[in-house]
Amino acid sequence: MATELSAINEACCEPPLADAEVRQIASSVARYPPGPIAPERPTSGSPRSDWPTPLSEAAFHGVAGELVRLISPHSEADEAALLFQLLTFVGNVTGRYAHFRAEQDAHFLNLFTVIVGETSKARKGSSLSQIRYVFRGIDPQWTEHRVTGGLSTGEGLIREVRDGAPRSGKEAHDDLGVSDKRLLVCEPELARVLQTMERDTNTLSAVLREAFDSGNLRTMTKSSSMRATGAHISLIAHVTEQELHRLLSHTAISNGFANRFLWVSARRSRCLPDGGRIKSVDFTQALDGLHRAVEFGTRLSELVRGDRASALWHDVYGRLSEGRLAGC
Repeated sequence: MATELSAINEACCEPPLADAEVRQIASSVARYPPGPIAPERPTSGSPRSDWPTPLSEAAFHGVAGELVRLISPHSEADEAALLFQLLTFVGNVTGRYAHFRAEQDAHFLNLFTVIVGETSKARKGSSLSQIRYVFRGIDPQWTEHRVTGGLSTGEGLIREVRDGAPRSGKEAHDDLGVSDKRLLVCEPELARVLQTMERDTNTLSAVLREAFDSGNLRTMTKSSSMRATGAHISLIAHVTEQELHRLLSHTAISNGFANRFLWVSARRSRCLPDGGRIKSVDFTQALDGLHRAVEFGTRLSELVRGDRASALWHDVYGRLSEGRLAGC
């Protein structure tokens, strides 16, 4: 056994363990009787049979795809996780300008995205850290002050984007409210949020749904009466598949809460013992393109589809609107 372990040690460990340590491991393992052979588990490079089809190259179009391709060789994060979180950051930093209209409803760029993957193995946190790093070069003030976490109540969320309001009493000062209505909430533990939402008096689910739909929020309780108009709230959350199955209630599925999210399966894309060399990457050209894209987004209003996009939309609209996704 020591010989086999020595070979594995030389091939896989950097630097290799000392011979004495390998012999000690072999001696310890040999004290136990052999057990049944465990079924082979898929590695990060071996997709599960039920794993979603990987994103096509078309998904990595433009400057977003260019940035993901620059980051990817230096990160163990899933490219899908990088891309969707990057798009969520862009949609929030751009603000409440560009939108599509469906009948009388305006749909802005405030995305709700959940990255689903195994704890510590899917590199969900690494994917978010990489995107934060990029956006410190785009808008450091927004990244520092308008990217936050800590969802617990609907009232707490409204407070972060609240309108100004007069205070009563001689010693009171007017509440000037929050001037920047952009807010990107990053929650590394969606499981905690889902548990909180199930409390009888918690308003978080209703406020989040309204934040996604209209950005006009209000609570009327004995202890709090706040409102926010034109709030531009986006959400990134991380969760394991097991927690999601256990904690996402039938109510959250049936009342439209879950429908407002983009659900992204993620796993470790590669093994980088030394963590890559992201600091050596020249982001200059890609960041310049992202700067221009964000600035362009603040000059837009209603968006319309071109002829080709319109034809594609007409082709899938019926199946999407009826929930039949197969073949779309």
